[in-house]
Amino acid sequence: MPDSPAADLDATLDALKNGVTSLSPPAALRSIDSWKAALSETGKPELTAIADGLAKLKAELTSGRLNGAAIGHLLVQLGAQTSAAGQAANHEKVTRLGGLLGRAGQSLTGGGGPPADLGHA
Repeated sequence: MPDSPAADLDATLDALKNGVTSLSPPAALRSIDSWKAALSETGKPELTAIADGLAKLKAELTSGRLNGAAIGHLLVQLGAQTSAAGQAANHEKVTRLGGLLGRAGQSLTGGGGPPADLGHA
């Protein structure tokens, strides 16, 4: 992972441009761990709530059987929280990240169709 939060944000945005499923599982888990640690350290309730959501996402991703609907729901929730944090901070890239997370979540929930089953972890 990059060393600075700005580089981390740019790397995360670049990775998500091709869709959340384009990330390798190890890369996704490293990114989750990095963001969870950084957000937890802030002590800000709105950011620690995002860190808690990331912990739930990691637990779901490492559970042994990936449930697309559950992962999608978590991504939609994380997207909304991230967008709200970006808007509150007037930070366009964070707001954009929230939108990407939300759209990724919607794609995994099937957009009204049957939930996506992603197979084994």
